[in-house]
Amino acid sequence: MLNRSRNVICPTCQSVNSWEGDPAPDEALHCHQCHEFINTHQRYVEGLVKGEVARIMARYADPDSCYQLSLLKRVLADQPSVGARL
Repeated sequence: MLNRSRNVICPTCQSVNSWEGDPAPDEALHCHQCHEFINTHQRYVEGLVKGEVARIMARYADPDSCYQLSLLKRVLADQPSVGARL
């Protein structure tokens, strides 16, 4: 699930920062402590989405073979008989 907290750690001083309210896509986030630029809201959201897609793809790219085999056995066991109508 996506992290919707919008908390971003400053790469310079490790301080936790966040946008206030509903930021515009091009609204920049600057560190409250060291005042360094961190990110724009659009780039932040794009990074979250890319990370979530990568996590989901990794989960299904290397499936658990024991789970897949047990699922296949259950599906094959539940097949209708030859004369049954679908």
